[in-house]
Amino acid sequence: MAYDVDRRPGQRVSEQAARKSLHVWLLAALLVAIALAAVALLASNRATIASSVVVIVAALVLKRYADREVVTAIRWLGGARAEASVGEELNTLRSEAFVVMHDIKPRGEGNIDHVVSGPTGVFLVETKERRYEDRHLVIA
Repeated sequence: MAYDVDRRPGQRVSEQAARKSLHVWLLAALLVAIALAAVALLASNRATIASSVVVIVAALVLKRYADREVVTAIRWLGGARAEASVGEELNTLRSEAFVVMHDIKPRGEGNIDHVVSGPTGVFLVETKERRYEDRHLVIA
């Protein structure tokens, strides 16, 4: 498989963040639709206790799922920003005879965030948004 030299740093993560953000918007729209249905049901004087409970339970379940999706989307967006920032910094090494590549898709799952190859060796760079401690860098 050929490497796309124009691939932006963090492109795969940005695409995933966009998908997760779309999920959040769709879930928000669904919650609004449920709320409108509940109001219409109450306004029609056809509401029963059972139908009210069903609508309330559906809204609560959906909200719980939406809350998790929001957290996930925020994490993906943060990861995308981090990978783009690290990638742009690594791109400055190109002027020093380094080859810099981003978002390499190996066989299987995941990706390699950055590969830097040059006069001093080959380096694989994994980018994380969160802070780390020295113990996280130990190879087991």
